[in-house]
Amino acid sequence: MTNQPLYIEADWSMRNKVGQQICGDSVVARKVQDQQRQIVVMSDGLGSGVKANILSTMTATMAARFVQANMVSMSSLSVMMDALPVCKVRNISYATYTIVDTSLNGETRVIEMGNPSTLHIRDGKVMDLAYSRISVSKREDRDISIADIHIEPGDRLVVLSDGVTMAGLGSQDHKLGLRIEGVSTYILEQLALHPQMSAGELSEQVIRKALRYEPNQVPHDDMTCVAIYYREPRKLLLLTGPPFRESSDASWAQRFNSYPGDRVVCGGTTANILARELGLEINSTLKPMGGLPPISFMNGAKLVSEGILTLTRVCNLLEQGEQDNSVASKLIDELKNHDIIDVCVGTKINEAHQDPTLPSDLDIRRNIVKRLAGILEEKFLKEVSIRYI
Repeated sequence: MTNQPLYIEADWSMRNKVGQQICGDSVVARKVQDQQRQIVVMSDGLGSGVKANILSTMTATMAARFVQANMVSMSSLSVMMDALPVCKVRNISYATYTIVDTSLNGETRVIEMGNPSTLHIRDGKVMDLAYSRISVSKREDRDISIADIHIEPGDRLVVLSDGVTMAGLGSQDHKLGLRIEGVSTYILEQLALHPQMSAGELSEQVIRKALRYEPNQVPHDDMTCVAIYYREPRKLLLLTGPPFRESSDASWAQRFNSYPGDRVVCGGTTANILARELGLEINSTLKPMGGLPPISFMNGAKLVSEGILTLTRVCNLLEQGEQDNSVASKLIDELKNHDIIDVCVGTKINEAHQDPTLPSDLDIRRNIVKRLAGILEEKFLKEVSIRYI
């Protein structure tokens, strides 16, 4: 057993089949906070395009709901399988799936139907999974494979659609395709070079490797790689706004100075308080970035920015799934690269932000922070705490 709960970093990369506007694969990821579990489901819809996407989305969503409700029994799996249609022409299931259900103490169950085998990587090796194969339907192509694993810190699981493993199949240069062996070898090589590689970077690298096997480096099937990285959490403190009472400035600064993780500061007044209390210097680039005030530097902080305008831009960009060349995007990178985000919000009102000529979406700091926390928790599965001072 692990000494403390693991942090589960799950991310994925996808490519649509050439000529399609939507991917036929789907991924659903959910945290079940009250049970200290995380569920990730990847489903591959038969064919490509809108129809495949609808079927894979239905499958992944249904599977995640069954697992979250602790209804994964042979009868429930059979019900789910029988609910999925069968292609009348090819006489096979319209969608396949892989389920990864992990408790934060490391106990993990992998359930597969029709997808390439899940890769379990530990200490530079691919571990053998002891599958039990069970028939839950009258159809042979709907047999289920189940493996129970005890995860240790540093382990990784990689889930693939067959668009990855079959990349290049039948081509002049790669007649046998990439295959699961090729993916395994490539992943081990990458992790040997970059042991701390993030789940997102690993999944993207696998997709790029698969594309290099394809003629003209374009996907001839939908491609998905889901990477799950079990590790110690990365913590980030975000300080924004001066405390309501000046008498709290010293404890505010001490919280910053003693935090066991990385730190960012959003707000010029906030940074000045920290600099005064801790005897630090603030150096500014004096060059605006993307229409926002310039970035600054201070010992102990990975980033120092303006407050409300920057946080508002961060929220907008995260909601839109975009980034720009502003300091807001640098802050987004920090937020995405950390798992546990502790936000300390000073509640002293800045009179400049009560100006009625400012944009209507320029809300007071605490509402912007609540909005940011909601986005990070729901869209990026971050653990966010907020404390007001």
